[in-house]
Amino acid sequence: MSDQNTAPPWHRPARPGRKAPRHPLTTLAGCIGEIARVYRAFKRGDLSAEHARVQTYILDKLRAGLEAQAIAELERRLDEVEGAAERTSWRADAGDPMAAATH
Repeated sequence: MSDQNTAPPWHRPARPGRKAPRHPLTTLAGCIGEIARVYRAFKRGDLSAEHARVQTYILDKLRAGLEAQAIAELERRLDEVEGAAERTSWRADAGDPMAAATH
């Protein structure tokens, strides 16, 4: 028995002999791609509505967590940029008597 026959139906390639690129579930592309695979398996009839719902729910939670993580990283980077801009602005103002008079 080959691996393709023993794999769950939603993990089988949609087209025989052709595999779509797989992204890890640690990326948004990976989560979205896996949701699409579950959808296609459901549409083909390889996956029951209940299994498709459960898997999509889990994948959606993973996607939401990845998005929250990405937003947190962007906020951290923005704080770094703002801090660097404040330090640069303070140094420029300290050596320029005209800059101090205009603030």
